[in-house]
Amino acid sequence: MSRPGFMFPCPRKAGISLFTLMAILLPSCSGGGGSSSSSSNTGKKGSEDLKILTESLPSGEKGKTYQAVIEVSGGLPPYVYSVAEGTLPPGLNIDNSNGLISGSPEKAGRFTIKTAVVDASIPSQKAVKSFEILVTDVGASTMDVSLKATRNQGVAPLAVFFDASGTTSLDVKKPFHHLLYQWDFNDPGSRRPKASGPVAAHVFEKPGTYKVKLTVENPKGEVSLKTLQITVEDPSKIFSGANTICFSNTSDFTGAPKDAKKVQTNDFAYALSFADKGKRLLFKRGDTFLSNRTFYFNRSGPGILGAFGEGKNKDERGIYSNDPVIFAPDGDQRKVLVFQSSDWRLVNLNFQTPAGSKVWSALDADRHVDRLTLLRLTTDHFHVSIGLADDIIQVRKEKPFDQITIADCHLQDSGINSIYMGGENVAVLGNFLDKSPHSHVFRLSYGKKVVFAHNTFLLSSWNRHLLKIHSRSFPAFGVYTEKILITDNTFYCNSQWPLTLGPQDGLHDERVRDVILQKNLFVVKENSRVIL
Repeated sequence: MSRPGFMFPCPRKAGISLFTLMAILLPSCSGGGGSSSSSSNTGKKGSEDLKILTESLPSGEKGKTYQAVIEVSGGLPPYVYSVAEGTLPPGLNIDNSNGLISGSPEKAGRFTIKTAVVDASIPSQKAVKSFEILVTDVGASTMDVSLKATRNQGVAPLAVFFDASGTTSLDVKKPFHHLLYQWDFNDPGSRRPKASGPVAAHVFEKPGTYKVKLTVENPKGEVSLKTLQITVEDPSKIFSGANTICFSNTSDFTGAPKDAKKVQTNDFAYALSFADKGKRLLFKRGDTFLSNRTFYFNRSGPGILGAFGEGKNKDERGIYSNDPVIFAPDGDQRKVLVFQSSDWRLVNLNFQTPAGSKVWSALDADRHVDRLTLLRLTTDHFHVSIGLADDIIQVRKEKPFDQITIADCHLQDSGINSIYMGGENVAVLGNFLDKSPHSHVFRLSYGKKVVFAHNTFLLSSWNRHLLKIHSRSFPAFGVYTEKILITDNTFYCNSQWPLTLGPQDGLHDERVRDVILQKNLFVVKENSRVIL
C-alpha cells in the first residue's frame, strides 16, 4: 500500500548472507595401539564455563586487509574453530586453531554469522554467539551518505537527534524512502541501542565517548558506512558541590550527593527559584512537593531537575514507584511548569493533580524552547499532560520548538491530550500514552524531522485519533510537516481511524509529506473502520 510521499515498507534482506561457524574437535591417535589423547583426557574439564568474549566484529572495506579474532575464556584449551555452513565473505578465511578471521574482502555486503567454539574437555563444551560483518566498497558506492547530529557533546542524560535525510543515491529516486538505514549507537546498556530509518534519536545516559555508526544499503546490496563521535559528560562533575541542590520535606537527605546544598521544603516553586545555568535540582524520592501556581521557568541551562534517594519497584522504563511527586491541588486552569528557556533535562519526576481537576497541564511552553529532554516522567489527570503547541509560536513569529525529546514517560488519564505539540528534530521514544477520552492521544500540529518509536498509544475518543499529524497553514507559512518516521509502535485502536496524516479538517490547507510507517502493531477493535 503506497501513495506519493508515503511508504509502508517491509524490511529488506538484500546483500545479507547467513552462515554458521562451527568448531569440531578431532581426537588425535597414537600408533601401535597406544591410547588416544581422547581417552587420556576423559573426565577433564576447564575450571570455568567456555565463553565467547568478543562483543562485535569490526567492519571491513573491499580490497583492504581485514583481521578480527574470536576471543574466548574458560573451558579447556586447545580450542577449534571452523566454518560448518555457508562461507565467509569472499577473500576471508578463519584459522581453525586460534579464531583469527583474516584476508582481504572481495565483495561488499552485510554478512550475519554465528560462531561456535568447542574446547578439549571430555565431554566437550561449546559456546555460540552471533555477529555481523559489514563490508563496504567506498570507491564503487553510488551513495553519498549524509550524517548530521544536533549536538556531539553535552552532559548526561544527553539527547541527540541524528539526520541522514540528506543522503543521495544514483540508484533510487527517493533516498529517504528507498534506502535501508541502520544505526548502532554503541550504547549496549541502553533500552534502544540500535535503530532504523533515515532519522533517529538516542538518549545517552552514561558518561563516555560513543562512536555512532550508520550503514546505508541500496537495493543492489551495496553498503556505505559513516561514523560520528558523541562525548557525554559526567553530571557529578559538571554539577559538583553546591551546583547540586537537594530538596527534602524533612531533615532526611539520605542518598544526596556528597557536598550538595541541602534545602528543607515542600514548596515546588520555591525549590525552582534555585535553578540557574549549571545547576542540578534533585527532589527526594518518597516526598511530595506542592505546586500552587504556574511557574514560568526562564533560567538557561544546561541543568537538571531530577530525583535522589533509593528508588523502589522500578518498571521496565526505569520509573520508580517512589519518584518524587509534584502535586498540583485543584484550582484555576493553571499550568505547573511553563518553559521559556533551553537545555534542561527533567528526569524521574511524578506530576499529579486530582481527578476532575481544573489544572490544565504539567509541562508547557510559551516561548521558543530547544534542547528540552523529558525522561521517565509520570503524569496523572491533567487536561494536557505535555503541551508544547506550535500555535503560540506562530502567533509570536518565533522559531519552532527544536530538539525536544520525550522518552520512557508514562502519561495517563489525560482529559484532552497526552501530548499536544509541534517542533523540529523531535524524538518521542518508548512512552506509554494511556487514555485521552475526550480527544487525540498525541497531536502533532507541525513537525519537521520527527521520530515516533517504541511507544504505546492507548484509548482516544471514539471520533478522534491515537496519533494525529497535520501542519501549519500552507497559504500562510508555506511549510510542510515532513520527514516523519513512525516505527515499532503499538496502537490499541478503539476509534474510527486511529492514525491520520493530513489537514485537521476540510477547511484547512495543511500539507504533510515524506512519512515512513513501518514495523508497527495495530490492535484493532470492532469499531475501528480503517487504520490510516
